[in-house]
Amino acid sequence: MNPPTPCPFPLERVRQTVMRHEGVRLKAYTCPAGKLTIGFGRNLEARGISLFEAQSLLENDLAQSVGELERFLPWWRGLPRLVGEVLVDLAFNLGIHGLLTFRKALSALKAQQWEEAAKELLDSKWARQVGPRAQEAADKVRLLAQVEAKLLWGKELPAFAKGVLAEILGQTGWTGLKGLEEFLAALQWQDFFAAAKELLDTPWARQNPKLAQELALRLSSKVNPCLEFN
Repeated sequence: MNPPTPCPFPLERVRQTVMRHEGVRLKAYTCPAGKLTIGFGRNLEARGISLFEAQSLLENDLAQSVGELERFLPWWRGLPRLVGEVLVDLAFNLGIHGLLTFRKALSALKAQQWEEAAKELLDSKWARQVGPRAQEAADKVRLLAQVEAKLLWGKELPAFAKGVLAEILGQTGWTGLKGLEEFLAALQWQDFFAAAKELLDTPWARQNPKLAQELALRLSSKVNPCLEFN
C-alpha cells in the first residue's frame, strides 16, 4: 500500500464535516447511490479495505474470540497451547455460539480426551464445509493423544509440557522427537528448567531457533517467570 499523501493543511475540520454528514454505520448498508458502504461512508465496492485495515480487523476479531472463550468456556486456559489455538480458530470461524453447539467435542477437550475430541470435530457439518481447516484442527488435537499414547509418562505431564512435546512432535515426527534424549529425560522427571536448557542444546533447536526459544521459555517460565535465555 502506498503511503498517504501529506495534506497542506490540517484535516480535522474536514473530518468533522464528513462525520457529520455521513454519520457512522458499523454494519454494511446500501447507500443512496446503491453502493455497499460501511463506517463513515466507505464505499466497499469501489475502495474495499486495505491490507492494514484487514489485519486490524482480524486482530480485533481474534481478541473478541479470546474474550468470548474466557466468558463461556473459562476452563480453556488450562489446555495445552495447541488446543487453545484450535479453540480460538473455531470461535473466530463459527462465532462463540456456533462453537458452543459442539457439545461432545468441548466435553472431550475439557476432559483431555484428545482422540475423542478430534473425532467429534471431524464428525460435523462444519468439517464437511471447511475440509482442510477442520482436518488441521483435528491433527493438532491428535498430537496430544500421540504424546500420551507413545510416552508412558506423557499422561502425567502438566498440560503446558504436553503442549510443548506436541509442538515438537508436529515438527519432527516420532523419529526426530526420540532423538532428543536428554530433553526427554529431563521432561520425564518434570525438571522443566533442565528440559529447556537441553532443548536449546540440540541440532533441532539450531535449525528452528525461534520456535525452540519460545518453547524453552514456555517450559522455564513455569519455574521462574522472570527467566530469559540468551
